[in-house]
Amino acid sequence: MRLFGLNNFKGIICQGQLQNFLPELTHLWMGPPPLKWLGSLRFVDLFSCDKLESVFSLSMAKNLMQLEKIEISECCMMEVIVSNEGGDHEIAVATTDKVEFPKLKSMALGKLPSFTAFSKAMNAIELPQLECLDLMEIPKLNSLCPSSTSASAFAYIQSLFDNKVKLTSLEKLSVTAMDSLIEIWPDELQAKLREMRVKLCHGFSNILFPSNLIKGMQSLELLEVKQCRSVKVLFDLEGLIPREGHPDILLHSLTNVNLQRLPKLTHVWKDNSPGIQGLQNLTSLIIKGCGSLRYIFSACLAKLLGKLQEIEVIECGVMEAIIDKEPKVGYDVTTNICIFPQLRSLKLCDLPNLRSLCLQTCTFEGTLLKIVKVINCPNLKALPSAFQCLQELRRSNVQKEEFFNSAQHHFLDRKFSLSSKGELTVTGIDEPTEIWHNQLGVGCLHNVRVMWVQCCRTLLSIVSSNLIQRLHQVEELKVWWCDSLEMIFDLKEEVCVGVGVGVGVGAGEKGTSITQLSKLELKYLPKLTHIWKCFPQQTHCFRNLSYLKVKNCDNLRYIFTISMAKVLVNLKDLIIGHCEKVEKIVTRENDEEEIHLFQFRHVQLHDLPSLVCFGPDINDARIPAKQLTYGSVPNFQIAYRNGDRNRNRDGNGVRDDQ
Repeated sequence: MRLFGLNNFKGIICQGQLQNFLPELTHLWMGPPPLKWLGSLRFVDLFSCDKLESVFSLSMAKNLMQLEKIEISECCMMEVIVSNEGGDHEIAVATTDKVEFPKLKSMALGKLPSFTAFSKAMNAIELPQLECLDLMEIPKLNSLCPSSTSASAFAYIQSLFDNKVKLTSLEKLSVTAMDSLIEIWPDELQAKLREMRVKLCHGFSNILFPSNLIKGMQSLELLEVKQCRSVKVLFDLEGLIPREGHPDILLHSLTNVNLQRLPKLTHVWKDNSPGIQGLQNLTSLIIKGCGSLRYIFSACLAKLLGKLQEIEVIECGVMEAIIDKEPKVGYDVTTNICIFPQLRSLKLCDLPNLRSLCLQTCTFEGTLLKIVKVINCPNLKALPSAFQCLQELRRSNVQKEEFFNSAQHHFLDRKFSLSSKGELTVTGIDEPTEIWHNQLGVGCLHNVRVMWVQCCRTLLSIVSSNLIQRLHQVEELKVWWCDSLEMIFDLKEEVCVGVGVGVGVGAGEKGTSITQLSKLELKYLPKLTHIWKCFPQQTHCFRNLSYLKVKNCDNLRYIFTISMAKVLVNLKDLIIGHCEKVEKIVTRENDEEEIHLFQFRHVQLHDLPSLVCFGPDINDARIPAKQLTYGSVPNFQIAYRNGDRNRNRDGNGVRDDQ
């Protein structure tokens, strides 16, 4: 394609049939560069140009004085933005000069599987006005301006931004699904970064922000880090040495921190000494699904958080306390500390090992507290003592309080909790399956509608063929944090076939055994290999199951067999996420089985790196669902009902066939 004589050229908008030819586009410009009108170019937007390898030559790039915005996505052959295709003259420019886009304010690059650099032929990149940078699903990129490919280049870790890239005005940075990325900055930040979002970057070093970076992050206001498997430490304060009489004030602008699905995270702030000050403006802290985090703050750091208004901690399986003990070596230990005077909302949910808010004596004023929510924290005992005024607050300030399965809830042998609503929670059972089944009386199970099983570290299965006949009214079953669990339902064919038809079931139980089960949730089960074992095709046990969620089950390779699919005729909602080894949703047990397709209402597929197909065959890309949402399924191309492969600009897909 050739463009010429466009003196007032501002950009290209592709409409109608022109979009059909873009996959064959190899060059935006051919021949001598149109320097006259390039000076007016302000906006470049390229989408699905599959054969395009670069955008500008070096000599063209030097004339883009008015360029303000670049958006490039789904260009599978794109390697660089600025190339040296102009020959020896271009190379000479690259080795003696720099390239500068003086007015570029926004750049978004996404779904570029071949992209390796902004340019490979530059000594420096200067983007002095760049405010927003969004990088998504660029698996080969580890540096915007990489060093030479000689052997010496591998002697050190390359950073996304190094001293060859100047970003003095960068305020918003988003990095998503960049597995080759090891670190972002090697030294102190030059930018005035206010917002930073990092997601699905599994190649990061153990420490996301080392001490040499922290002093340069004084403008940072919002930080979100989600689903980065390798991160162990968020902020490493170990290398910071406080100066006597001149304490360092760190991260004083930071107001919001959101950390989710960081399975190896052990420290949010590591090695914080009393001489270091900071974080005084932090107002909101949200932590979810950080399975290795035992506490959040040290005691000396908690004392600095005078403006903290919101704490929300959810699904952190080993967390023992929000505030750890103050270190004793070399420092005077405060025996009673005052914490969180501005706190308005406290939400603690699904923390099976949480024992206390603070591991040492603390005082909580609580005069501004409006929301208290403590859900499924069975070992939490110290909340009433930490919240000294809680009883008065219940009658005055607190607008919403909710306690379930916590210190305020009644326990049976501290392992079984049964509410008046028929909600049974089983916690910390380490005996074999049949032993703890026998501890539950038949009369107790008759009225159970909701059953939760959690933190049973040595349990191998949950429901045996004997127990299945006693769960007459169970509508919902949730199982999580059982480290040794290999299967959920360990069934015997002769029993299950009889269920619902009078065979193998006692008088008065005909047609009642577990047929009411409509919702099944499984989470944080690292050794789970089967949901159902010995699943008989004639069973009626699970005919009403309509909702299934499976998350963080990293040893599971499939969800259903074809024989299961034939029985689960009412399954409408399916959610599968964060399961590293799941290759198929439906598999076959033998080659002669006929495929039964579900008719789902809604399917969600997220963070499934090994998923290659939905059905038993490698080419089964069609998903029989009216509504579909998906993301981070790199080896699976979703197909519409007509068989066409779905291509989407934003990294997450949404489909509605209604």
